[in-house]
Amino acid sequence: MDSVFEKWRRFVDARIPQVLDDCYQEWSEGVQAPSMPLMDVVQKQAKTSSMGGKRLRALLVIASALATMDCWNRWDTTEVSADRAGLDIVPLFSRALDVACAVEIFQTGALVHDDIIDGSDLRRNAPAAHTALASAFGRFHGHVDASNLGARNTVSPASPDDVAEITPTIVSTTDRIMGNSLGIMLGDYLASASLIAASAAVSGRPEAPAVVNTFLAMQRDVEIGQVLDLADSSLRLDDPAAIVENCRLVFNYKTASYTTVAPLRLGFLLAGIDTPRAWKWGERIGVPAGIAFQLSDDLSDILPQNPPTGKPLGGDILNGKRSVLLADALEHGSETTRRLLYETYTKAERNQDDIRRVTDAFVSSGAVNTSLARIRRLWDETREQINAWQREMGVSAQSAHVLEAMMVLFVPEHDR
Repeated sequence: MDSVFEKWRRFVDARIPQVLDDCYQEWSEGVQAPSMPLMDVVQKQAKTSSMGGKRLRALLVIASALATMDCWNRWDTTEVSADRAGLDIVPLFSRALDVACAVEIFQTGALVHDDIIDGSDLRRNAPAAHTALASAFGRFHGHVDASNLGARNTVSPASPDDVAEITPTIVSTTDRIMGNSLGIMLGDYLASASLIAASAAVSGRPEAPAVVNTFLAMQRDVEIGQVLDLADSSLRLDDPAAIVENCRLVFNYKTASYTTVAPLRLGFLLAGIDTPRAWKWGERIGVPAGIAFQLSDDLSDILPQNPPTGKPLGGDILNGKRSVLLADALEHGSETTRRLLYETYTKAERNQDDIRRVTDAFVSSGAVNTSLARIRRLWDETREQINAWQREMGVSAQSAHVLEAMMVLFVPEHDR
């Protein structure tokens, strides 16, 4: 299956820049504003920020559509190519591809906003969008001497090889504020472009209203989940149950909604499944898998992973995040452990020594093992729901295996 998924991933990587260009061209035709060069930079940054990533959400849209139709192994009748016309002979895959790209574009917008909220200047070892836009704005207005930035420091890179090495010291406070502002607009622009792409993919199709409504519901849920996530720092440390409940809601709304649930629902709808059943199976399969994915991601914040995630260890601890790990350690840890956690999480700032001490507390209290046990239960539930979906849909065991193989990618083997 890995070779099939890799082919799909290559299609997604090739198609996303085309979708963004189509959207931008439609909007910019006839626009002669003097500030258009800056808008061009924002558009280039949209494409740059969309590069990279595992494309799991996109692959899940395609896998769920083709598995439901029992045609996952018959879509590829031509060589993999970026040529859009070459996909017209497989219209289901073509529609699924564009909806898959729309989900990825939406995720890119969410990550742009996340980096601003978190104050992160890097994304995947390159300048975060708002950082790159701050530098670009400074150069536009002569605040930055481009000759001092090096030959590779371009206005807004169009490929990973052109990514500028931008540090926070390069731009002024004013430019950073403008970079954040442009980043917010870029995230909104990507959210709009994603909905336009999804709608265009199913234009004139009977499933079009359901696909658009599902996409809108996904966006709404992520926005609700983000607010709940931002509110977690106000939760009291003496009420671990409230922390767990808030995490559950955040996992459902912010993570599972667009990571697993919506991609499954969209794939099922594209395959012709009626809306009630598409939503039902998207939730039954997607919720446990999405929560397991987030719990696994939380573990990767404190434990080195193989293969490595590229994510620095301890970020959630530094930010004082109220996590399930923290709640379990508070609930089941010793009095010494609880005192340590209270002192650490009520400080104005935390440091690398705090990361080490808190990580040790999470391990010694059993919080890590408790999370691993939760992930395994959730993964078993996911598999059970896939089997139930197979029976109700009447698809082959091989197609059910394809869907399971896709879901496996969301939860690392060492956590299952």
